[in-house]
Formats: sequence, structure tokens, C-alpha cells
Amino acid sequence: MTNITKEQVDKVFAGATSSRDYILGLYRLAYGDNWSRVKLVIEWPSAGLLLYHYAVSKAVKFDTAHDVFIPGWNWMNEGFTKADEDDWSITIGETEWVDD
Repeated sequence: MTNITKEQVDKVFAGATSSRDYILGLYRLAYGDNWSRVKLVIEWPSAGLLLYHYAVSKAVKFDTAHDVFIPGWNWMNEGFTKADEDDWSITIGETEWVDD
């Protein structure tokens, strides 16, 4: 489990120019130094409720500002699932690694 901060999430969205940018940025936060070893994400990471709701809200606002047809759609399809914990944690799901 990894804990991230609101400030880290804000930084990802501030540097994004597309929904793909913020999705990959949040995955990089989730996987940390292991991101370069990811071959395939088999099971989406799960996010604590505070993180999950904040990320959804940021995705909808970002997409609305960038004229995405259905704001938040890409995040809902490719983002993290919702965990039961009421925090800013991310738990990595099943992943296939490059060196496996």
C-alpha cells in the first residue's frame, strides 16, 4: 500500500495536457520506482475513498475544461477502483512485471 497526498495529485493534474497524461501520472504515483518494470496491469489499483473521490472530481473538472466529450469517462474506464479505506492510500492490483 502506498499513501499519496492531495498535493501530489494536484501536481499530476497541473502538468497534464490530456486525460492520458493524468491517468499515467497517477499510475506512476501508485507504482513509484517500480513503474518502469510494469509489463501489464491485470487488476486496477484500488484507492482509498478520499483519494478516489478527489481523483474523480479532478478528472471531471480537467476534462470539462479540455472539452472532453464525457468528462471523467477515461478515468472511470482506466482509473483506480474504490477501496473501503477512508484515506489517501493506493493498493496495487495484480501486475505482470517485465522481469517475471
